[in-house]
This record gives sequence, C-alpha cells and structure tokens, in this order.
Amino acid sequence: MMISSISKCRIELLAILFQIVFSSCDNATTSVHGIMGQRKETVYVCTGPASRCYHKTSRCKWLERCSDRVEAVTVIEAIKFGKRPCKYCYGQ
Repeated sequence: MMISSISKCRIELLAILFQIVFSSCDNATTSVHGIMGQRKETVYVCTGPASRCYHKTSRCKWLERCSDRVEAVTVIEAIKFGKRPCKYCYGQ
C-alpha cells in the first residue's frame, strides 16, 4: 500500500500533536518549536514489547534494560511507533 505525501504530512502532524499532548502545558510552545527543530534528531528505541519511550542516548540507564534490540530512529519515527520521551533523558 502506497501512502501519499499528504497522508505522510498528516501522520507527521498527528505525531507532533501527540507529543504536545504529553508535554506539560507550561512548555507547550517550547515543545512545538523543539519538536519541529528535532524532527531529524536521532533517538534510540528498544524493540521489546514493553518499551514505551525513546531515548536521547543509547547509554540511558533505562535503555540498558531493553529485552530486545536497540535501534536508532528519528524523533518522528519514534513518535509514529507510539513512543514518548524518556523522563530520565529529557527531564520531563
């Protein structure tokens, strides 16, 4: 199945909105600018079934507990996979 460029844009927008919802209201504007600027940033995710977060570094103490592989992806890809920022890495 081929996804049109419009659908890809909608997915990216939904991923950004998802991220904003899970950030605090006090820094929502900062979050929008931060996420847009970090779309290409490499983050790390665990491919294990219980994994819920993406991490700033592959050496995060919580990522060391990964039961499967650790993969490098972009922030947008991590959000599309349903991941949220690691509270340890991002201090939220």
